[in-house]
Amino acid sequence: MKHSKLKVLLIEPSGQWVTNNTNLNDYEQVMYPIGLMYLSSFIKRDFDERIEVKIISTAVDFKSQQEMDAFLLDYKPDIVGIRSVIFYEEYLDNLVNTIHETFPNTIITVGGPNVNTDVVNEQRNKNISIFVLV
Repeated sequence: MKHSKLKVLLIEPSGQWVTNNTNLNDYEQVMYPIGLMYLSSFIKRDFDERIEVKIISTAVDFKSQQEMDAFLLDYKPDIVGIRSVIFYEEYLDNLVNTIHETFPNTIITVGGPNVNTDVVNEQRNKNISIFVLV
């Protein structure tokens, strides 16, 4: 009997469609999600074929929230890791709540610069399972 793989989804939230922050209009740029890439490599090295890992960047992979929602429904992640950046704080909350409502048993973990500098504020969202501090 073949067991299905654990599905891990790592999300780099960025892009104009995910925020109402007009200050970003002149500064928006796409950067490689290098931290998530390192994490993915670590997971693949240590867990080999037992885990499937996908990395998505909302600025590159989707043109709208609807496209992202359709992807989530199709992929059905078991664990979601999201990089938290202060520019996208409102989007982070919406994303976490949407994932939790759609997949209540999915583990949602959040890390990144915003968590490291503002963990008390981030903890207000009770749908986040794990906070990663470095």
